[in-house]
Amino acid sequence: MGKKSNVITNIVIILFIIIGFAGMALTISQYSSIIDKDTAAKQYLQEDSIYKHSLETDLCIAINLGRNSKNTEDTSQIDEYLKKVDSYLEQSKNVMAEYEKIEKTKEEENVFSNVKTAMGQYTSTIQNEILPQIEAKHYESANSLYFDKFVVSRNKLDDYVSELLALTQSSIDKNYKSVVTKTRLLQVFFTLFGVILLVIVNLIEKGREKMAKNLAEETAKTQDALSSLNTAVFNDTLTNTNNRFSFMVDYGSGKTSIEKDEIYYFMMLDIKNFSDINISNGNDTGDQVLKQTVSRIKAASPDIPLFRTGSDEFVLVIKEKSESGSFERAKVIADKIYDSLTKPYNINNISLQVKYSAAMVKKNGPLAVDSSVLGEMKQLMLEGERNPSGKWSYSST
Repeated sequence: MGKKSNVITNIVIILFIIIGFAGMALTISQYSSIIDKDTAAKQYLQEDSIYKHSLETDLCIAINLGRNSKNTEDTSQIDEYLKKVDSYLEQSKNVMAEYEKIEKTKEEENVFSNVKTAMGQYTSTIQNEILPQIEAKHYESANSLYFDKFVVSRNKLDDYVSELLALTQSSIDKNYKSVVTKTRLLQVFFTLFGVILLVIVNLIEKGREKMAKNLAEETAKTQDALSSLNTAVFNDTLTNTNNRFSFMVDYGSGKTSIEKDEIYYFMMLDIKNFSDINISNGNDTGDQVLKQTVSRIKAASPDIPLFRTGSDEFVLVIKEKSESGSFERAKVIADKIYDSLTKPYNINNISLQVKYSAAMVKKNGPLAVDSSVLGEMKQLMLEGERNPSGKWSYSST
């Protein structure tokens, strides 16, 4: 009877160990899926965003170099930037090809199909329309195509990529919750058998604790990696401020609503003749101007969201309640920023007087904000009436 009991006990112990380790293996496998699939997918999308941002910057510089060049025969600088544009397009294509290999949900496949279509339009606009105009030295036509077609295709592509990133993050969160749930179920399972199989449980517990520690360390590493990816996607690395993609996610999708009792003042600042600064003083000086522009804006308005939405373009979002005096408060902030920016810059012992165009658009709630607010501010800088201080243009809608 004793031997039979021992056999049964040993069988129960073996089954317990098999079930326990099978559960652990399943948990580890699902966690590895988060690391290998979802995180890799997000990394590819982030890399693609960086290439497109660099492409946009160099394309804009090439157009402006052509528009401002006095010697139309010397296109060496423009050609260098066009080579970079071609390189970024190729790198973006390769990255998205790697992303396409990753296993995706049906919903992700549907959105990715939209991304590929939008990417085709985006690439076609550059290769078949803008670049030929630049190569033919029709720089004004290239500039018009840039704002009339390229910006539209880029915004459409940004929306789809943003949706795809959201789905990827949702998949990561879902899998992580599943891992946590299964881990807790394993803990309950071990507890129920603890009294009978104390010695075995102790041995397994030691192994489990080591496994949990490794899991926690990997989770921490993953969180750090996700944080770095988030910074790379939404942060402009040169000026260490929010980038255009961040603005489009926050305010460009039409999903951000201004409440009935709120007023948003969108202020755009554009560095005049920035390409001339790069040409005359070098790109390093131009980079310093961009950095100091951001530093001065943040010093003058530390609590106001700031975005770099173009190579030499910045947008602030001043949020107020619908009450008397809101415009005066926004005006004080705008004047303070403008006055700070128009003071001389000292860069590498060279004094520069940098000029800015500025415009402010008022949006009253209730209202859904979308990317059209950028176009409004750009148009306002060109055609709008100056505010009483004479420093920036203003419009209320």
